[in-house]
Amino acid sequence: MGVRFTGVVRVNRSAQVLVSAAVLALASVGVGVAEAADPPALAPAQLSSMLAPLAGDGEGARRAAAKQVSELGPEATSALTAELAARRAQPGNDAAVLAAVKAAHAKASTDKAAAQPSDLEDDLVRVPGSDAAHAALVTECLLRALAHIGTPSAVVALALASGDAGGAFRPEIVRLVHELGERAVPGLIRARKGTSPAVARWAGAQLEGLNRRVAGDCVQVKDPTVLADVLRAFGAVQDPDALGVVFSFVNAERDVVRSAAREAVLAYGESALPKLRESYSATTGKAFVPDWAAADVARMLFAADDALRLQDVNVLVDSGFAKQEAGDLEHAVADFDRALAREPELDRRTQMVPAYVTYALALEDTNRASAQSYLRKAVQLAPDGPRAAQAESELDYLEAEDLQAHGVIDAELLRTALAKDPTNIHARSALDRLGDDAADRQARIRHASIAGGALAALLVVLALFVGRRRPKPA
Repeated sequence: MGVRFTGVVRVNRSAQVLVSAAVLALASVGVGVAEAADPPALAPAQLSSMLAPLAGDGEGARRAAAKQVSELGPEATSALTAELAARRAQPGNDAAVLAAVKAAHAKASTDKAAAQPSDLEDDLVRVPGSDAAHAALVTECLLRALAHIGTPSAVVALALASGDAGGAFRPEIVRLVHELGERAVPGLIRARKGTSPAVARWAGAQLEGLNRRVAGDCVQVKDPTVLADVLRAFGAVQDPDALGVVFSFVNAERDVVRSAAREAVLAYGESALPKLRESYSATTGKAFVPDWAAADVARMLFAADDALRLQDVNVLVDSGFAKQEAGDLEHAVADFDRALAREPELDRRTQMVPAYVTYALALEDTNRASAQSYLRKAVQLAPDGPRAAQAESELDYLEAEDLQAHGVIDAELLRTALAKDPTNIHARSALDRLGDDAADRQARIRHASIAGGALAALLVVLALFVGRRRPKPA
């Protein structure tokens, strides 16, 4: 009796075990299965509904479904990985799927021009009526989706699938990985640990194929986000040969790279202690306390690195505070602006807020746009600080003034400003003016009504009088 294939595999007990194993494999290499919290993760049932049309008879419907699945985003990583694991657990499918892939390639080679490159997804979409070909098409679409996502988790899932169906999809996965280029490096680094020996060897071979043979090669990437992922991957697998490379980035200028390098150093744990001691002594020139733990040394090292890296920035900050004390707010905020441009996350940034707020209030009459800009910056620097409500209140007042200048009266916005800061004299005065204006309008309306009534009565009397005096006709 032949093996029966369907477009969506039902997860039996063995499949559930393998799904769990795949999830554990991703966790063991330090990669979260779902990397995007927003939008929410795609549910397995949703993925099943998207895969179902791939088993249909209409080529157009299969092609549309293949395109939809292949373009899924990071929120689908967990569901895609689980579906691949479930298919991996189906006994007896490998030979039929392998044969279907070969047959699709053979048919495509005869149907297409010799110079036209083969595309496995397109080849499988064209094959009608074969359950094995439909199952192969589903797997191919899952692989394409993971490559489209391209995160470390997705690349690890691709590595885990490299031996599926007797290696039927291995050439395709190699192609997808090489198309990803440097984006595949973090996932391949992670796949070398916590997976089977065969998968680890395959991942190492792909790194060599991408000319990433040693740690120094792996960090030669253009995208700082990819570099950060590479550094975190080294920390996750605790590669001893990469520790020196990771340390070279703990004081990097880019926040994302520096944070990732420090996170990776901490992930090495106590195995990084000798290197931490060496770096701490070299940076500070201080004698090392032998009984410090690796995490303690790391924190001290990072603090010393920050002090050196931010030396010029701290000079600007000190200069700004001195000018603020002397009443020179214009040049104080200019120094603060330059410091924040160098280091947006300065520890003392919240102390700059009073200067920004005071300077903004002084600019309202001469340069309202700049005043609003400085008020917004004050809110951004300390959204929960004591001056945030004052800055937000003044922004509401200025917005109400701008609206009024264009003929729109928004008393509610002024009341909101007062609710945020009851001491806002600008908002209170503007609201009082609106009240006085409203009273004046009501008085004018009453006076006009009285005058209009008197005039109407006079006209009636005149009409009656003229009517009585009119002579009778002959």
